[in-house]
Parts: sequence; C-alpha cells; structure tokens
Amino acid sequence: MSDQWNVFKGAINSVPRTMPQLVRAPEDLGPRTAFVPADSQLNFEQRVLQPSQYPVLPQEDGRIATHKMAYAGTENGFMAYPTVVQMPGAKELVELGQREAMDHALKSGEFRQFGNEQEAADYARGGYKQQWGAGEAPSRDKLYEILNQAHRGGQ
Repeated sequence: MSDQWNVFKGAINSVPRTMPQLVRAPEDLGPRTAFVPADSQLNFEQRVLQPSQYPVLPQEDGRIATHKMAYAGTENGFMAYPTVVQMPGAKELVELGQREAMDHALKSGEFRQFGNEQEAADYARGGYKQQWGAGEAPSRDKLYEILNQAHRGGQ
C-alpha cells in the first residue's frame, strides 16, 4: 500500500504549476547545458541517440518530425517532455496536444526534470538535439572522413 501511495503522491507533486509551453523552434537557445545522457532509457531520448532505429511522423507540408517538445513548471521544478510520442508497443509516432502530452509524460515517466525554467526551455528548444545519433555507429563514409582528418592533422 505504501508503494502505491508514494506513486500517487509523486504524481500529485508533479502536477504542473505553470502553463505548458510548446516549443518548436531551436532559435535563441541559452547556454547549451541540457544534454541527453548516453545511458538514458527514455523512449524520446533513445530516439535522439539512435534515430535510424525509430519511426518518423510525416507532416502535412511533406516534411517529417521525430520530436516536438514542450516544457512546464511543476511543484518539483520544471519538466521538458515530448508532444510527439511513441506509445508502448506501437510502431509509429503520434502527435499529442499539449495537455494530453503532459498527462502522458507524467503517467509514463517520459520527461526530463530540471531545476529551473531556463534549463527546461533550453532542452525543449533543441538542447536535446546535441547528441543526435550519438548512440549509433558512424557510417563507413563518416569513419573514412574522420580517419582522413586525423591523418591530415585535424585540418
């Protein structure tokens, strides 16, 4: 019973205390301090680390999306969370509305907690993209490029 109570109490403490902010553009980033940990088990961060292993979401304008992010204040600080999600067991991505995405994040644990609004905003505005593909082995062409640069002294 106490484990269930702690889960419930944690969910209540995570109820947003400020309006969620939907973030779509990486312009005007603050200091790039928000990184995706290499050992993250969060689905939306795994999709950053290994993008070729996950689906994409076609957009009406012909482009594709893999991530759209938002952030909100909570009683415990600030959280950044995806609005483009891959539901458990699903093979495709879906885009949720802001409130639905926040509810999903709180229920599933698919969010990253931050100590202040600036860190959450920086992460949601594109800080998470700094490790794009970091979990994948480099392609043969990329390895060749790296070896050539090293041979030329990094030029």
